[in-house]
Amino acid sequence: MRDRVRSYLDRGLADLVKYGSSGHQQMDHILFSERAQRMILEEAHRAGRTAQAHSTTPESLRMEVEAGAYLLQHPDASGRHPIPDDLLDDIVRRQIPCACMVQTERYVAWNEAHGIPPMQWLHATKDVNDRRLIDAGARILLTTDAYLTRPELRFTAMAPLLQGDDLLTELGEGHFLWLEAVAERGMRPMDALLAATRNIAEAYGKADELGTVESGKRADLVILDADPLADPRNYRRIADVFKDGARIDRDALPESPWAEIRDAG
Repeated sequence: MRDRVRSYLDRGLADLVKYGSSGHQQMDHILFSERAQRMILEEAHRAGRTAQAHSTTPESLRMEVEAGAYLLQHPDASGRHPIPDDLLDDIVRRQIPCACMVQTERYVAWNEAHGIPPMQWLHATKDVNDRRLIDAGARILLTTDAYLTRPELRFTAMAPLLQGDDLLTELGEGHFLWLEAVAERGMRPMDALLAATRNIAEAYGKADELGTVESGKRADLVILDADPLADPRNYRRIADVFKDGARIDRDALPESPWAEIRDAG
């Protein structure tokens, strides 16, 4: 296995390494042994790549942290059981970047009332973890798990994942909802802004290019016409967007296929 991982990295097939210590289909199962996880991280470090890990249980999360993962993908989604106190303290002490899918209180209430049982307990536990991570000063990253979907998927087995108020997974909408959600949970306004900018750049090893407005960095900018530190809803008040210094024609950009459905109620 080490040879396969090394060959993959040496051929430059990835800028980062992501592995699942536990997955979505069988959330309670450990996918990689402790030895295998350490080997993956060793090879990623040798190749100068960022290594991130995906978990869905407290035990798989503990294995990632002890193995030395650089970045934790939704560590707040810990299944039926909250993150143990000692593990949460360790994550905060090490300041391991945590890509947390923080939901608005409106979504949490909808899920409690209308969600299917697996989603009900999953999001209830996640909300507990999000509040504790924020209160403890964990290094949080904005993340939404958003993806492109086809509207007809609402008629398939995926429908329960695509329903509810304030869907974090809706492309183009989730980022705004995340920023409102962390404000509801007491994150300081500047910390929320850094979670969406500097923290992400640092977590992915791109801080010399992105994440802050400094001379010599790429001019990727979102210009607002209101102060987001005064009200997180002001992140929606976008006046201009620049990519590599060039102004983007926002009217020419594609819209989320769910926008029409959402706007129609």
